[in-house]
Amino acid sequence: MILSMTGYGRASGSTGLGEMQVELRSVNGKHLDLKVRSPRFLFPLEPLLQKEIRERVSRGRVECSLRLGAGGSEGGQLRVDEELAEAYLAVAHRLKAKFDLQGSASVDFLLQLPGVVTLEEPEVEPGALWEEIRPIVERAWEAFNAMRHREGEQLEREFRARLAALRELAARVDERRQEALQLFRARISERLKELSRDVSLDEARLAQEVALLAERTDITEEVVRLRSHLEQFEAALGEDKPVGRQLDFLLQEMFREANTIGSKTDMLVITRLVLEMKTEIDRLREQVQNVE
Repeated sequence: MILSMTGYGRASGSTGLGEMQVELRSVNGKHLDLKVRSPRFLFPLEPLLQKEIRERVSRGRVECSLRLGAGGSEGGQLRVDEELAEAYLAVAHRLKAKFDLQGSASVDFLLQLPGVVTLEEPEVEPGALWEEIRPIVERAWEAFNAMRHREGEQLEREFRARLAALRELAARVDERRQEALQLFRARISERLKELSRDVSLDEARLAQEVALLAERTDITEEVVRLRSHLEQFEAALGEDKPVGRQLDFLLQEMFREANTIGSKTDMLVITRLVLEMKTEIDRLREQVQNVE
């Protein structure tokens, strides 16, 4: 089953710290690029989240964020050391009187002094908190994967439609294959006869050389390989594992075969069919970039 690399899921639930929200989002990428965002005091949970994501996602740019809702202790508690503030003020007044200084201490002055106001972050026990958060993460995963499945189904429908178009084009090329070969042989034979009008040539040797030249323009193997790649591509659509890289590789090979077919024959009809093939393959390659 095809999975899109584009997904979004969000879930929330109660924890000992308050209402916790887990958000997952991803876009396409060649490799797994993982970022976890959380309040500083939740940093110990990040390796656990990263492990969960790496076990479930093979590539793409994935972001996971943890946030506490209103009333939660995400910002911690501010602690004011009034005794320290009084000590600072006493020193300031003493220095002002002794050195006859101007000015007065303000709130801004006090807030900038080290130790007067400190942030006390909540203490967490990673294992216990993870057990609280895990069910929320699971619900976020369900929503995240549901979106990836929906988009994957749309991609698969488009892939199958374009595969059918490519099979039809390959069949039409195959129908013209013998005709193209015969035309090439006839043209080469005629050209060689023109060049050797005043020269005595061995007819058997001439026929052999024509056959060898014609063999180089035979596109049978390329058509067979192209059909094989199409079959492998369709089979991969039903596999229960990430297949994006495999599909991308198969499309590169399809494009290679189409290029070779185009270079081996100058028959106008086949040339036009090859151009259509390349267009369909390019459209597939663009969409495959969204497949995990």
